[in-house]
Amino acid sequence: ALTHYWTPQLRSGLMGSYGQLNYDQEGTNFITANSAIGTAFPRLRGGRFGFVDIQEFRLEGNLIWSPVRDLDIGVDVLYQNINPQGRVVSVDRTVTGARAGTFRLVEDEDIVVGRFRVQRDF
Repeated sequence: ALTHYWTPQLRSGLMGSYGQLNYDQEGTNFITANSAIGTAFPRLRGGRFGFVDIQEFRLEGNLIWSPVRDLDIGVDVLYQNINPQGRVVSVDRTVTGARAGTFRLVEDEDIVVGRFRVQRDF
């Protein structure tokens, strides 16, 4: 992480991280064409249930203006890449957390989040 003060009232920050999680082969199961799920949902063949190896990369930046002491106004932008190794099957859930009865594949996903911030410390 790095923070730079352009002026006493204006600063910016840049942060980054990388994480990797690896399991041995016994921690995962595969959906094959002969399995019950593979037969019922052909597009899920080759997907994995169970624990999967994951790589994650994050990069975040912000620009903060402090017009008076203990008041920050600014913007934050976060980019995140999540890459499960292989095709991962996820069970969709309803708002209450119950299974919705549908499956989807989770592959390499990019996420961008932005926020506007007004923060008062006291």
